[in-house]
Amino acid sequence: MELTAIHTRHSIKRCQQRGVTEQMIEDTIHFGEMIRKQGLRYFIMTKKVSELFSSKTI
Repeated sequence: MELTAIHTRHSIKRCQQRGVTEQMIEDTIHFGEMIRKQGLRYFIMTKKVSELFSSKTI
């Protein structure tokens, strides 16, 4: 299933304030954990997956 993020002006502003890049969001959607709650899908980057990303060298 192909998922994409649709950003509002508010989400763009919050990402800029928090230093969150578009690549970070894409990685979280593709490799993170999805939680279904209240009819919505939430994506989180678990510590385990995050450590795998930080240990990779490109």
